[in-house]
Amino acid sequence: SDLPDEFYTRHGFTLSNVSNIDHNYKLSFHIGFGYEFQITSFYSLQPEAIFSRQGSTAVIDGVRIRNRLNYINIPVVSRFFITPKLSLDVAPQLGLLASARVKTKGDKNNRNIKILSSEDFNTTEFGVGLGTTYKICEDTHIMFRYTQGLTNVYKKSYIGDKNTRNSTFEISFIFR
Repeated sequence: SDLPDEFYTRHGFTLSNVSNIDHNYKLSFHIGFGYEFQITSFYSLQPEAIFSRQGSTAVIDGVRIRNRLNYINIPVVSRFFITPKLSLDVAPQLGLLASARVKTKGDKNNRNIKILSSEDFNTTEFGVGLGTTYKICEDTHIMFRYTQGLTNVYKKSYIGDKNTRNSTFEISFIFR
């Protein structure tokens, strides 16, 4: 094929939360790489490997709670080109939990306490992402993506029968 295949790096900001717990969105980051296989002039396939810091935050009775989840996310992005510079993206994703912890800060004795660790979380997650990518110039793109987790973040023994799923918004810069 005369269509170019390209390696790229992707990094940017992640705004994430976990459903069905009384927490707020957490601003963090992601960084990784991918490879674009340009199948036709209107479709490409992009497997990626992205380190993503996710989680949520809350303040309950003056105690700050930080839920930090570090994932290696492996989305496989299908890009459908509306124009040569703009695509709609669909991305089923596997997430592998690299580490997790929940800490509090500011209890009555002003101590930092680790209340949950990786053993309290499921180690894999599945999700689906929807977004768009815009080609700013030949070597630089900007991407917006929302990914909804389809599997539970917490193990049922900890959270009960609640569905606890990741919800992330990403703004990424892609450099080729």
